Amino acid sequence: MSIVETTDHLNDIKDGMNYESPIELIVGEMEHQIADKMFKVIQSYDIKVDKDELIKALRYDRQQYEKGYKEGYNKGCEHGAKYSEICGAELEDYNE
Repeated sequence: MSIVETTDHLNDIKDGMNYESPIELIVGEMEHQIADKMFKVIQSYDIKVDKDELIKALRYDRQQYEKGYKEGYNKGCEHGAKYSEICGAELEDYNE
């Protein structure tokens, strides 16, 4: 097999196995641990909450924060682009 064929074959295997990179696995585990700890802290204050709903709310909150940050960054770059080279790259490039 050529290098291209081998790479394509490996990508097919990864796709079939729902491959996740080691970093994705670590980040996923960290998110799980953080959610568990937050749930325990909330319970320690005798606040009754469904764990799955709490996790959904925290993810939604994070997405809203990232969306607002991105919009603010881009707006600042529009206004300050004449005076600064900091905004040379789009925020999408910065965050991904």
